[in-house]
Amino acid sequence: MLRVLLPILAFAATALGVDVTVALRDDPEAGVLEPSLFGGNLQWIERGDGVMEDGALWNMEKLEAVRRLRPPLVRFPGGALASAYDWERGVGGGAQRGTGSDAPGGPQTMHFGTLEYLDFLHRAGAEGMITLNLNKDPETSAGWLRFVKEMGPGFEPASAVPWWEVGNESYLRTDPSFCTAEEYVGRFAGHYGRLKAVDREARVGAILEANFLGLPWVKPIIPENDSWNDTVIEGLKARGIAADFYGIHFYALFDADLSHRKNIQTLLVAPAVIGDKIARLRRTLRERGADAPVFVTEFNIFMKDPVTNWKYCLDPVQAPYMMDMLMTFAQTGVRGACVWSLLGNWNFGLYGEDYPYTMKKPGVSGYRPGAEAYMKLADYRGREMLATEIDAPDARFDPVGIVTAADKMKVMNAVGLKPRAPGEGPVLLVVNRSAGETLALRCDWNGRGAVPVAAESVARPPAKGPKIAKGAVTLPPMCAAIITYAP
Repeated sequence: MLRVLLPILAFAATALGVDVTVALRDDPEAGVLEPSLFGGNLQWIERGDGVMEDGALWNMEKLEAVRRLRPPLVRFPGGALASAYDWERGVGGGAQRGTGSDAPGGPQTMHFGTLEYLDFLHRAGAEGMITLNLNKDPETSAGWLRFVKEMGPGFEPASAVPWWEVGNESYLRTDPSFCTAEEYVGRFAGHYGRLKAVDREARVGAILEANFLGLPWVKPIIPENDSWNDTVIEGLKARGIAADFYGIHFYALFDADLSHRKNIQTLLVAPAVIGDKIARLRRTLRERGADAPVFVTEFNIFMKDPVTNWKYCLDPVQAPYMMDMLMTFAQTGVRGACVWSLLGNWNFGLYGEDYPYTMKKPGVSGYRPGAEAYMKLADYRGREMLATEIDAPDARFDPVGIVTAADKMKVMNAVGLKPRAPGEGPVLLVVNRSAGETLALRCDWNGRGAVPVAAESVARPPAKGPKIAKGAVTLPPMCAAIITYAP
């Protein structure tokens, strides 16, 4: 793959680092940091990714780990696993439970089914999203919705599943629900009609593809990459159907051909590339008269093979990557997001085993680096955002995977949050997208200089975190931080 190094712009550098500035201003149209961006996925296999143990007992360590993450939305029963899921086998007493296929294709008893999922939502304080098996007939999906409506109120408070996603990655050859876009429209229409007949308030979503927009090398695995979205949007319009939401997935980098340092640098800028793709998709929806909420129902780091997946999902880079992804979703108006995933699930869970990919020692359970963004930002969810203008040089990177030489992005991302009450100052969420340069950040708020009073790292170890010096905040390479300013 051609590797082109983009030049950094000639910005002033001081003893503190490369000068960057952020201008914040009040703007009622700036939106809010949606709490539903902090959701996650939970699979049915391994007894709910290990949240339950033998004998239908809860694994309290893992349940408490989820509670600390405070996911407001949990998607179930999986990604590709949803495309082979038979919900009716996962209800009833122990002897009545059937089996399903796990990710490698082997059989597992469905110990963690719909009732366990509803109980989990109740215990985690979350609402639900169910991804339906597109291969099942619409009446089976309607039966699942009917079952949830009947059983959900039995939990106190009631477990709610308002979101119903029809299909997973049906555009992908390797997904069990693979089909053409035209076939998908027809199947979606059938499921949509039966679900709405059961509950007009059920929010039924269609799947679109945005991760690989404009990338021709993906055609062998996504044959309709250039046309899937258009066909689905226009096909639903022709049938007089308006999807209640659209689901999309994002992973980066889908390759690891560079040195470790260069892979890290390109991962740091990938959220900006993803933000451009979201903006393009939302513009297309508006232009086609099909504007509806967009949910990112899966996202995480994904490289080229299991070993590199383990390596980079456990690397400190996952903390600024996750922070930047959440900020990017807020900036582009995403309605909700579910990280892949909450628990276990090999390298993907925010809480799981550390370093088993080395094969040198047994794994030790704990939070992965990206979990820090979920816990540290918990108190800022729902805050109104400020209009945020960033003056910073372009980032330097080598193109690989979904990041191309044509992409351009700032070396820093920032989201401003309004004060919660009189006498408080604004808060700035910020990520240094450089793997090698320290930034010296200064901020204005409504036209006057803002004075930093606190700066907290959103990554481990804190020794590499931000520092306040001479009215600026220094951000070391890969730094993700929360900065509080004086009133």
